[in-house]
Amino acid sequence: VRNNLEWDPEGSSEDTIKFLGVRAGEVQELEILSSLVPFIQHSKENLNPGKFKPASVKLLLMKLRILLAFIYRQNFIHIPSTDVKVYDPQNDAGIPAVQSRQQAARELGAVQACIELINHCGNYFVNVRPNGSVIYKPPSDEFQVWMQRLVRVLFLIIEAFIDNHEENQNFVALWLPKTLLKFIDCDVNAERMITTML
Repeated sequence: VRNNLEWDPEGSSEDTIKFLGVRAGEVQELEILSSLVPFIQHSKENLNPGKFKPASVKLLLMKLRILLAFIYRQNFIHIPSTDVKVYDPQNDAGIPAVQSRQQAARELGAVQACIELINHCGNYFVNVRPNGSVIYKPPSDEFQVWMQRLVRVLFLIIEAFIDNHEENQNFVALWLPKTLLKFIDCDVNAERMITTML
């Protein structure tokens, strides 16, 4: 049995506690999220030209769609395919991201895992010169096309993490200068994500 502890403000002493049960559905959703994080973290190992298999990238994209569904508390079937360039259910249908889920995503490491994956995949189509300038190389082969598609979806997820959530915005801001800003003008939704932060 899983329970949350909550202090009862009407109690007569500090020793009074109230036990509240956690719905089975909430536990299951958090377990799904906590299983997605290691999958996302370890996917980098197979995302290089030598080990590239479109099927493994498609599986990762499906898991990222599940992550988007989690943040917006939507059924997976309502999340568009990974070919979509923009996904904004708040503007399109008035469905905001759920703050408790945004927080859980940060606390369980999903936000950081997505940012690290952006950096890994993005290095296949973005070069940083020694002077700090960024050179965007439009994808020239199937592997680079898949990497750009992955980064585009990851930026949509980061945007969902930070939408109207100040703590997550501050957390993501740590990666802005060295990681996220280099993807501006690379057709991967970096500009949308940065605009959401402002």
